[in-house]
Amino acid sequence: MLNGLYLSAMGAKVQDARADVAAHNLANVNTPAFQRDQAVFRLRLAASEERPELASCGEPRYEKVGGGVFLARIASLDEPGPLEETGQPLDVAIEGEGFLKVLSRDGASFFTRAGNLRRDDEGFLVTADGRYRVQGEGGGDLELPAGSVDINASGEIFSRGALVGKIGVVLPADPGRLRKQGDNLWTADGLVEEVPAPGRLLQGFREGSSVESVREMTEMIQAQRAYELNLRALRTQDETLGRAVNDVGRLTV
Repeated sequence: MLNGLYLSAMGAKVQDARADVAAHNLANVNTPAFQRDQAVFRLRLAASEERPELASCGEPRYEKVGGGVFLARIASLDEPGPLEETGQPLDVAIEGEGFLKVLSRDGASFFTRAGNLRRDDEGFLVTADGRYRVQGEGGGDLELPAGSVDINASGEIFSRGALVGKIGVVLPADPGRLRKQGDNLWTADGLVEEVPAPGRLLQGFREGSSVESVREMTEMIQAQRAYELNLRALRTQDETLGRAVNDVGRLTV
């Protein structure tokens, strides 16, 4: 009975996490280049499988009882969003693999696929919020002259026919080390080797969010129903345990 209480409580907990992830995805349905997250759960193994030397209880049926599920991690799915035409000359979408490398004011480097860029008051190419400068190929800030510019598929920037810079499109040599930082940015633990990415740039476009609102709403409804079922099972087991203690175990004279 006590094991059933634990299993129901863990089931409710993971469904709550599942609903939180779906809500976070929905909140970013209009965030450029946002890649949806997914809660990844893991089955807790039975004690006889985790610690065989301590698991023997003399009852084989109980030794195979598992510990339910738990939240292993929040995974970001590699699902590029749709390309959206904006007509803005500094908007660029990465078609294929790759990231833009950006630098914060304090020199911290990050990666992003959000190509809704702009020219700040100092003339540098920056992200939409102006907090990060886009890096050129090989490093270095990109300073743009006033007026319109043309950006080709390889990232070269032209002003009045003259080459004024090149946007770097890179790919970490070990993409598995990337993790979300917030602000639509990605980071990696420690120093990360970068290699040129095969993706090409499309001027006047931006990558949309990979979130589909209908799918996330369905996910939230399913998670909420499963959460309620686990709580109902938890209450039922608690009531049954209470009766066993207070009624069945009562001594009659």
